[in-house]
Amino acid sequence: MKMIGSSSENNRKVSYYKFGKEQYKKFGNYNVKKTTFLKTTIQGILMTLICILPFLLIMIQFFSVYFYNPGVKLFLIVLAWAMLLICNGLSNYFTVIFTKNLISDDIKLQEIDEKAILFYTTFSIGYIIFTLFLMAFIVIGVT
Repeated sequence: MKMIGSSSENNRKVSYYKFGKEQYKKFGNYNVKKTTFLKTTIQGILMTLICILPFLLIMIQFFSVYFYNPGVKLFLIVLAWAMLLICNGLSNYFTVIFTKNLISDDIKLQEIDEKAILFYTTFSIGYIIFTLFLMAFIVIGVT
């Protein structure tokens, strides 16, 4: 639990999820040049791919071997869904880190907690529901 603010009216405990949501909004409202934001977003996506690629290749091999086993197939689909959620969180995490490194002289930007953003974007309810429906349509299309 994090303590937000220092005044008595704002001295309340906030869950890490809500703290991450506030940090994500703070980062979203921060004015960054479009070229800098594009650079850091591409770097974040590439770093996410580098981190996830070995697990993705192993999962693809398992999926090709156990395609006709319904129990393992369902497990691999759930694992793919979880990896998609983790990819979203990692991409945002790396984007914040690279933006903070490129603009190192701004104190407000340096105060943003990238781990809270990682937690919030990984477990964002809207993204979870969206990817769940997306995975359901993919599974229905494949089977």
